[in-house]
Amino acid sequence: MTWDPSCYNAHGDHRLRPGRELMARVPIDPSLVYDLGCGSGELTSELGKRWPAATVIGVDNSEEMLAKARPHGNVRFQQQRIEDWKPEDAPDLIFSNAALHWVADHERLFPRLLGELAADGVLAIQMPDNWHEPTHQLIYEEVDRRGWTHLLDGHLLRNPVARIDQYLDWLAPVSETDIWRTTYYQTMDGPDPVLSWVRGSVLVPVQSILPPADFSDLSNALADAYRRAYPPSPSGQTILPISRVFLVATS
Repeated sequence: MTWDPSCYNAHGDHRLRPGRELMARVPIDPSLVYDLGCGSGELTSELGKRWPAATVIGVDNSEEMLAKARPHGNVRFQQQRIEDWKPEDAPDLIFSNAALHWVADHERLFPRLLGELAADGVLAIQMPDNWHEPTHQLIYEEVDRRGWTHLLDGHLLRNPVARIDQYLDWLAPVSETDIWRTTYYQTMDGPDPVLSWVRGSVLVPVQSILPPADFSDLSNALADAYRRAYPPSPSGQTILPISRVFLVATS
């Protein structure tokens, strides 16, 4: 699966805002921070500026994304899958913005991450939670209608975020857990902004599997469907509601 930084960052402000709000809810001043699924490193750099005395390490599996990341000062990067990641020293903060929904088996993943923390450390996570909205349902309908369900099994994400009570159970040993859900009403300009949004995220693995002609046909069908589901306002802007789940757990 190849990520395109320019496509992902085409709506950079909308993608970074939840991470900034998550960062603001971290209740400690950490000395060692890992940013899991850091992408091209914009938020990793902001973490470094927020805590200039800390060592901040961004971790991502995408060579293309990390090629855009810029190490500086207290910020550096490493290429690694989150599934294989294990820190050399126990971090005070494990931070992840819009990445862990790409990793399977949260029942094992979240307790494992919690166990990597130093004493009184914090796990701060944000994941998109729009799986039942037209952004995603229209993709599923088109894929299933075209008979590509089995072809894309394991590549097209279908509601990978668990229930809130499950995360609370999996993180039961922590001293405090703060979980909330926010819906952002994103105003977006340009032609077919909803298609542009999903092409930078959930459609990335789909594009890596489908032949180019099939992916083009799928994109055209989705563009039409999204125009109906999210019609532009009289001013020409499209309003796209995106819901996200936030979790801050203190060990």
